[in-house]
Amino acid sequence: MKVTKAELLERSYAMSGYFTFGYTSLVISSLLPLIERNFSLPHSKTGIMLSAGSIAFLITSLLIGYLLEKFDTFRITLTGLLTTTFGGIIFMISRGFPELVAAITLVNIGAATVEVSVPFVIGLNESTGKKGGILNVVHSLFAFGAISGPFITSIIIKNPSNWKYSFLTVVAFSLIPIISITLAREHVRTMFENYRKNKRVKEEKENTLIEAFELLKNKFFLLLILGLAIYVGYEMSFSSWLSVFLYEYRGFKVDSAALYPSFLWIGLFIGRLIFAKAADKIGYKKWLIIVSIASAVTTILAIIVSRNMMSIFISVFLTGLSYATVYPVIQAIIIDTFRKNKGTALGITAASTSILSALTNFTIGQLGSAFGIFAGLLTIVVLTVAEIVVVFYFKSD
Repeated sequence: MKVTKAELLERSYAMSGYFTFGYTSLVISSLLPLIERNFSLPHSKTGIMLSAGSIAFLITSLLIGYLLEKFDTFRITLTGLLTTTFGGIIFMISRGFPELVAAITLVNIGAATVEVSVPFVIGLNESTGKKGGILNVVHSLFAFGAISGPFITSIIIKNPSNWKYSFLTVVAFSLIPIISITLAREHVRTMFENYRKNKRVKEEKENTLIEAFELLKNKFFLLLILGLAIYVGYEMSFSSWLSVFLYEYRGFKVDSAALYPSFLWIGLFIGRLIFAKAADKIGYKKWLIIVSIASAVTTILAIIVSRNMMSIFISVFLTGLSYATVYPVIQAIIIDTFRKNKGTALGITAASTSILSALTNFTIGQLGSAFGIFAGLLTIVVLTVAEIVVVFYFKSD
């Protein structure tokens, strides 16, 4: 089927939005040591700053689903995207802790907007059939952004005093999805109007709060939330804690340990490209069972079995390949299953994932302090095994 210019702009928005999301997330992580040093921040204040971002992401995820369902999708999306741009600017001109909190709050509002609005907009387009392949490609751009962020930042901070220029690149990249969605605005508005008409024709409830309660009574929806939240818990925690684990437990040099999260994201990026259509062909549930088992095996290899640099490199890369398609495939199931209230469904799931991700990081930190970082990372192994159990209870497609 021929892809129209409007659909190309729609996909440009989706891919550039997710690239910027991944890029910005890893730029901030890479710059934390310099931010602490330049503003004389203790770890406790850094934790407060990051928590402010998580809270902003959680609240926005819940609100954005409602807003996308009820109001002009284009305007709501554009407003959210602009917060990333303004957040990057505030990072560049920040002079103290309050500005840093404001900046990371705005950036996370933008991130949550992308997280919910991209699959919502893709889901509005009924002409593209199953969404698994498209969403896998879109999510691969998040991984590519996560790889690119630390790489570009490392070049900029060769002179540490230039660290704020990293956020100039964030501002520049954030303009691409803004331009794309603006050029596609009539296409997006037409799809949204058709979606709203279909809801009215089928006499769907207009009260989004009622929709949310109805969704939360659906056992399959709760399973999908649990599966997605568990995935985000182990994926983001593995990425965040891997270098600490290799430095403290495996005895790697700090600069070598810092490279290894990139190998995870390279695996995620490649996996989302080469396996983009696999779930559509094999079936969502069968594919998720395969990759969930592979995720548990490769995670065990990376954390428990592997000892030297080469074996850990291989196992971390394979872990990325195994993780790659879990999130976009579950997201595709949500879009395909809950077509009539996809905005509300996506908002609830995005909020749920941020909660479990925060709890996972907290648990790893507490166990790591009490028993050592190896004990903390066993939490990730437990979550990958739990994912297999949850996926087995998914409905067959």
